Amino acid sequence: MIYVFGDSYGAYSSYVFQGRDPVPGIDSTFQPDLKIKKTMSWIDYLSDLTGQSIGHLGTPGRGPLDLVEQLYKFLKLNDLNEGDILIFCWSRKDREMDKWGDPYLDPEFDNNRFSDEKDIQRYKQAVSLYYLYLNSEEQCLQMANSSYLAVDGILQLLPCKNVFHFYCFNSEIKERNKHNLHFFKNGIITDTWSLYNHAHSFDDYGENGIHDMEYPNHYSPKGSIALAEYIYEKVIN
Repeated sequence: MIYVFGDSYGAYSSYVFQGRDPVPGIDSTFQPDLKIKKTMSWIDYLSDLTGQSIGHLGTPGRGPLDLVEQLYKFLKLNDLNEGDILIFCWSRKDREMDKWGDPYLDPEFDNNRFSDEKDIQRYKQAVSLYYLYLNSEEQCLQMANSSYLAVDGILQLLPCKNVFHFYCFNSEIKERNKHNLHFFKNGIITDTWSLYNHAHSFDDYGENGIHDMEYPNHYSPKGSIALAEYIYEKVIN
């Protein structure tokens, strides 16, 4: 099985191109007869290449601490095998959830949980005050570091040999390098490029006016194939 944890880069994707013409099919270098389907994600392609089924554990908008919870809840109910592939997509350290599990603590985020305008304004004010008086950059960094260490400690106890760590955004890579914060002892760590930059580097990105959020896991067809093949090469080697 392939198990993917993280934010929207690793979540189950059912995006379609909302009525626009699909991007033309592109052959995979590993499977020349494999044609792109407009809704296939990089995770789908990796499943095709490896012949393994997918377990989507990621949730859009989530941060490092929630990834720990994703792994913990999964392991409470499931056992892993040596041949399983674990992929972690680490998002921004400042992503936190409210008490209802909504992914963004953002005063500008329209929380549709409330219908009354007074409740909406109270919520936005509460979030603003939280960031003004209770939250700090250092606190977010410590929480992210604790999350990395927790996951790495759990991985040491698991039989899986194919483990991959990706950072979703360049800001996290720069911070890791700036402070020499490299915690992962288990798995292959890709820290020379982020998923965001990688996804934007392909010449079919944005073709036909397709927006970032309309791509499955934010990846265009060429990018989806390239990421799947990158991981597949590491697995078979």
